[in-house]
Amino acid sequence: QAGNFATFAESIGSGIEEQIENFCLSNKNTKLVVIDTFQKIRTISNDNAYASDYRDISILKNIADKLKIAIVLIHHLRKQKDDDPMNMISGSTGLSGAADSTFVLQKSS
Repeated sequence: QAGNFATFAESIGSGIEEQIENFCLSNKNTKLVVIDTFQKIRTISNDNAYASDYRDISILKNIADKLKIAIVLIHHLRKQKDDDPMNMISGSTGLSGAADSTFVLQKSS
């Protein structure tokens, strides 16, 4: 069976939470939601970067936990190289700190 795609999503706090819930209620076998890219659904905030990053991830994690699904967020890496791949995630450590798991995919040199 082919997957289902949405080509538009509201932002966090502006409707994506309901969009995910409604989709899962209409499609009971849903186990995975992929959001590409995370930046497109971020809230615009003047808060502390860590607090803002942690809040956004926590909102999505709470939905995933409630619906018993996985939400995969596609996000970008910094251009600056680092021996620790987690340090290459664009944003604060709040992104990886609030998530259950974090994977960094990059080309080998």
